[in-house]
Amino acid sequence: MKKLGILAFAILMSLSSCKKDKNDNGMLAVFSISGTASSALYGVGITEGNKTAKAFVDLKQKKVYTIDEALTHQSDLNFVFASSYGSGGNINQQAKHLMVSSLNNGYSWHTNTGDRTLAEFGVRTECYFYYLTADDLPNFAELQSKQQLDELFAKLKPEHATQWTNCNEVQPNSNTVFNLAFKTHQGKRGVFRMTNYIPDKPFNYTIEVRMEK
Repeated sequence: MKKLGILAFAILMSLSSCKKDKNDNGMLAVFSISGTASSALYGVGITEGNKTAKAFVDLKQKKVYTIDEALTHQSDLNFVFASSYGSGGNINQQAKHLMVSSLNNGYSWHTNTGDRTLAEFGVRTECYFYYLTADDLPNFAELQSKQQLDELFAKLKPEHATQWTNCNEVQPNSNTVFNLAFKTHQGKRGVFRMTNYIPDKPFNYTIEVRMEK
């Protein structure tokens, strides 16, 4: 009876595993992440804004971290966000772009001299981004399966990969949001796009992510 019980349990676990695989087969994970970007516009010194900015992203856990939180999750981090910085008196004009970079590149940890730097990180992970044209991905919302993602990445050229880029481009009468493909240091691929960004303190942002499970 004991052997029959063990056999029945093994069969049940096998069926459960197959059911889970079937449910997940070929579909991408779709989720949103919200946080606040780092910015040099907070002023000189270790400012409260950059100390509390939820700029560091962990895609696996679907979480954002402050710099102190990020230091305890260094191997899990995928990228970091910053507001753009430029001259001018209007903060909305100075911070009109949202930028993203890998931790290895670090360009999107935007602070002033005297602020904390990414030199504190013993592990700085890589993440590669690809700017997508309308020909590459006509409709972000229709990207749902791993097969579609495979087809998309087959079009991309390695020499076009970068470890930092803008999420949007603002012109006098337009704000173009880019679809950005990415590949993390864990080997996970996906695409994200900015769905919300407020170019003023505390620089709130939201991205929608479609990636491999």
